[in-house]
Amino acid sequence: MSRPLLVTDAGLRDSAIIVAARDVLGAAGLGVSLFSEVKVYDTIPDILRDVNAGRLKAGFADYPILAYNLKQGNFADVRLVDSYKPVTVGTVAIGVRKSDTELLAKINASLAKLKKSGAIAKILEKWGQKADAS
Repeated sequence: MSRPLLVTDAGLRDSAIIVAARDVLGAAGLGVSLFSEVKVYDTIPDILRDVNAGRLKAGFADYPILAYNLKQGNFADVRLVDSYKPVTVGTVAIGVRKSDTELLAKINASLAKLKKSGAIAKILEKWGQKADAS
C-alpha cells in the first residue's frame, strides 16, 4: 500500500440511536451492544436524507463520502460535528501488488511531491475533504 492519502475518522455514540451504511457498520465492528437501537441503511445519502428531514438525530458513515455529499448542497440541515473524537481511524491509500516495489516507490514519490506542492490539499478541498487531514 502507498503511504496514506487521507486519514478519516468514523464512529458515533448516541444513547438513543445509531445509523450507518451497511458496509461501514461491519467495517467498524459496531454492534447492537453499544447502542440502544441500530438502524442500517444501504446508502449514505439515505442516512443524510433522514437526518436532514429530522427523522434521525445523527448518522454514522465514512467521513470522505459524508463530506462530499454535504458539499453538494443537498442536505442543508446536516452538518459534520468537528469536535467529535473518532472511535476508529482509517486511511485511504493506493494498493499495488507486493512485487511492484518500483511502482510503489514511484507512487509514494509522486504523492510526496503532490503533498508538498499543495496539490493534494486543493483536491481534497474541492471534494469536501479536510485539507489538513492528508
